[in-house]
Amino acid sequence: MSTYDIIRDVVAASEPTEGFEIEIRVPVPDHCLDLLRAQIGAGQPVTYAESKIMYANQTDVRCVGELWQRKRLVNRTLLPAIRGMSICVSIESPASAPAYHPTAAWHATVRQRWTYRAGAWTVMLTRSGRGANIEVEYGDDYLELRDAARRDRAFDLRDLALHLDPIMACVSFLNRGRPVDCFGDGNLLPLIRLRRYACRLSRQRCNSICKQMQACQPVSLQQSSLVVPERPLVSLKFDGVRVVLDVASDGVVYGVCRRGYTWHIPAKIRSRCVSMVLDCEFVKASKTFVVFDVYETHGRPLATVDYSARLHLLQQLDLPDLHNYKIVIKTVYPFCVLSDEWYREQCEQHRADGIIVHSGTSKLADHAKLYKWKPVHTVDLYVGDDGMLMDGSYTAFVPACTDHGKKLAKGEVWECQFVNDCKAAQPLRRRHDKCRANARHVCREIRQAHRDALGLAGVRKLLQQGPARQSKKRSCTQMHDNSTLHGVDE
Repeated sequence: MSTYDIIRDVVAASEPTEGFEIEIRVPVPDHCLDLLRAQIGAGQPVTYAESKIMYANQTDVRCVGELWQRKRLVNRTLLPAIRGMSICVSIESPASAPAYHPTAAWHATVRQRWTYRAGAWTVMLTRSGRGANIEVEYGDDYLELRDAARRDRAFDLRDLALHLDPIMACVSFLNRGRPVDCFGDGNLLPLIRLRRYACRLSRQRCNSICKQMQACQPVSLQQSSLVVPERPLVSLKFDGVRVVLDVASDGVVYGVCRRGYTWHIPAKIRSRCVSMVLDCEFVKASKTFVVFDVYETHGRPLATVDYSARLHLLQQLDLPDLHNYKIVIKTVYPFCVLSDEWYREQCEQHRADGIIVHSGTSKLADHAKLYKWKPVHTVDLYVGDDGMLMDGSYTAFVPACTDHGKKLAKGEVWECQFVNDCKAAQPLRRRHDKCRANARHVCREIRQAHRDALGLAGVRKLLQQGPARQSKKRSCTQMHDNSTLHGVDE
């Protein structure tokens, strides 16, 4: 029996009277409520109220503000969709203040409540000293609702699913983990982060995804870069957080970021799609997952499929239906479109901060290089002692400029811009999505790219040169030199 069948049966069996209430309750971890508020009812006009509550565990009498009332629970039925979710029928009536209530038995707390109207239903997100929960309460004629439920088994309960489905999508992570297994820290992503064993992704699965992300990491384009332009492609670079989406056939979606953290992605619970693994950039400002690659479909790895074919396959996929977030496929262009005018128009439309150069023939298993070009080159560095910025090996790289105006703490990772002819760096923003600074050779590449100051005309010229060719004689000589250098006995 489905969740809505049980709700319909409870409604049909109810006998409304004065003070009658029927509501669906979902207990949620208190430390996750703020992030859930940003997902549930987004865009709705929300009313906030704060009141003092006095209650005792031995009685159903309580004081809300200055009003004493009795709330008697008539029926509580658990619902199968979400752990702890229930439909409650209760009767609320005025009550007199108790003649005697010892301090030890009564507790005082402050209740915070965010409310918005959803058709005939009211959604309330509540936090108090007793915990946090989400309540969906019917606010219209109960007799009309009951009679309709009795007459018609297909009765839709006044569009309840339209408002309850998104809530269940946002809190479905509760089905696998305990409250201590989820985190409400929204610094990196505005999503609920989960412990590894609180989702279906194993440690091996997450590690494999992280390794694939590292293999597909773009490097800064320099004047001396040996681009591999067999079918070169370009796309816009967005200022976002790299996230790989692991989509199951039942529509459940998890995200894995470069730090190896696992995130719960709210997806509509009734959607069905093929299993897939999508490489994305999450753009926080527009709440959009921009998909630019696919690693697996139907459980089949695509390691031997070239990038052009993967793009074609990506266009044929039915992407998951997310709640409160958009998911779109990134537009990839042939390099012939590349010009200052084209880039300027794209930046005005999409807020891009550079371009990515792809090779249409690259395969996931090849560790083929991607290149990135930015008008302003930035590098990710550790904060060390006395304003010194360090690379990934904790070695001093450049000092921070004296007038950056940021508050830096030792051990943090900051995105920085080279200044003063690369003799110093200006911290721009803290990187919450990374726990390591760029490796030293990457820092040097970015510094050289900054010095080269390669414009889009230079990028186009590099792409038109074709792949670098090496004579057979030179290649053999270089192989011999390398073998001698590394002590290989031929």
